Amino acid sequence: MPVTTPLSVTRAARFAGLVMAAVERLEPRWGPLLAALDVDVLEVPPNGVEVSVREVPLAEHRRGGHGRAPVIVVYRHPVELRAPDLLTRVELLRDLVTEQLAEILGMDPGELDPRYDGRG
Repeated sequence: MPVTTPLSVTRAARFAGLVMAAVERLEPRWGPLLAALDVDVLEVPPNGVEVSVREVPLAEHRRGGHGRAPVIVVYRHPVELRAPDLLTRVELLRDLVTEQLAEILGMDPGELDPRYDGRG
């Protein structure tokens, strides 16, 4: 397929687009706080991230400081395994982004996003 056709978009690129959509939906209310935020998508948690047999992390955050922006990191493969269909994945990503940003800001996720239900 030609590169300009939608079929040429990789799964990773589609997933990254869903993550960015989850961040962008918070912009109308929290835009200034999101301006300094970095968002990364990794395939799997790197070595050194605590992983248990029962629970693989879906996302994490790193607080900013010393000239560095805060970062939300979402792990694509664990999210895709947990949420195999598109609607469930969108809802899970919405909740993950809200939870991670709330942790960075020291807020309750429901205060950050009134539609947050924690079930994603």
